[in-house]
Amino acid sequence: MCITSQKIGSIARKTHTLRLQGSINVLTALEIMDMYDAEIAGIECESSFVGIFHRRDFAKNIARDRLDPENTTLYEVMTLDMPSIAYDATIKDAYEKMLACHADYIAVFEENERALCGIVFLSDLGNDVIQSFEKIRAENEIIMDYIRSGESYAIATYKRS
Repeated sequence: MCITSQKIGSIARKTHTLRLQGSINVLTALEIMDMYDAEIAGIECESSFVGIFHRRDFAKNIARDRLDPENTTLYEVMTLDMPSIAYDATIKDAYEKMLACHADYIAVFEENERALCGIVFLSDLGNDVIQSFEKIRAENEIIMDYIRSGESYAIATYKRS
C-alpha cells in the first residue's frame, strides 16, 4: 500500500492516548501524565471528548495567570480548538492539515466527532513513514538476494509433439 494512502487511524491506534476527566485538578493531571510519560492527554466529560491538555498549557495558562494547580480543573485550562481529522483520512491529509494549522499534533476521531481515537504527533507520522520504508527496504533486499542467487523454481510445461 502506498504510504501516503495509509489511514491516520492506524497510527492513532498505536499512540495509546492518555484520557483524563476534566474535573480533576491540574496538579493531579500532571502527576498522572508523569507516571505515563505523556506529553498530552485527551480530556473527557464522562465518556465524551471535550478537549486536550498539553504540558504547554500549564505554562501558558497556569503559570502565566498565577492560578493554583491544586484548585484549577482541566476544564478551566484545556485547549478546545485543536486540529482534528477523521479516522479514515489518509496520513497525507493529516500531515497537510497539521502544516496548515502550524500544529505538531492532531486529534483523530472515529465516526462521531466525540469519540477520540487518539492524538497523533508529527513525529509519530515520521516514525511510521520510516518504519514503512524500512519494511519496503527489507522486502526489496529479500527479492534482490533471491535474484542474485540465480535459483529458479520455474517448472517447464512446454511439450514438443
